[in-house]
Amino acid sequence: MFFYSFPRLRAKGMFLYSKGIIFSMEKRKFFFVLGAIIALAIMAFFTMLFDSKPFIKTIFTALVFLAVIYYRSAQLAVFPAETKSREGFDDRLVFFPVYFIFLIICAYDFWVNPINIPITLFGGLLFIIGIYIYSKSTRELGKFFSTAIEIKQKHELIQTGPYKFVRHPAYFGGLLFMAGLAIGANSLLGFLIFAIVTIPWYAWRIKKEEKLLEKEFGKEFEEYKKKTKLLIPKLV
Repeated sequence: MFFYSFPRLRAKGMFLYSKGIIFSMEKRKFFFVLGAIIALAIMAFFTMLFDSKPFIKTIFTALVFLAVIYYRSAQLAVFPAETKSREGFDDRLVFFPVYFIFLIICAYDFWVNPINIPITLFGGLLFIIGIYIYSKSTRELGKFFSTAIEIKQKHELIQTGPYKFVRHPAYFGGLLFMAGLAIGANSLLGFLIFAIVTIPWYAWRIKKEEKLLEKEFGKEFEEYKKKTKLLIPKLV
């Protein structure tokens, strides 16, 4: 899985975006911290309104919050290389609005409705495992990581870390943490959105990325395919 960045020029450690707005790494971290503070305030508000002893909802939300911090820190540690070639359009314009609705539904079902504690704990476990795999994959790819389907300048075929076992571990992690979020929230509608939207979308992206990598790396990628599975070690 690749990391997307807007069209930019790279100069003195800063990103110059096509709309003329410059974001340094320091500014990205500032907005991340600001968002974390706002999220904590919202969590405290919902705790006072909807939670009670033994505060399972608050504990679960705090664990999700910490996992997201870990995930974002992995993203902020990556300084992307320049793009060499890109496949297709920015499909995030379609998926992200749906993902936002998914989050709202999960949050509503979790905070407003009663929860089944064992199901919530199981979902939380899936979420944390998925976040870890996704973040580990981000760090392993380093400057070659992008949310777009693209090839970077001087791109290398990474075959270490989780990529030693599967070709798309970030997608596997993404599937786990989104499924875990819906399950942990006890949200049937959220899980249906995950199943109907996310799984087909990931399958489409994986197919496109496989073709792009095969075109870029040729026999090296063919040999890599023989040694690895697509998503799950020794299974798929």
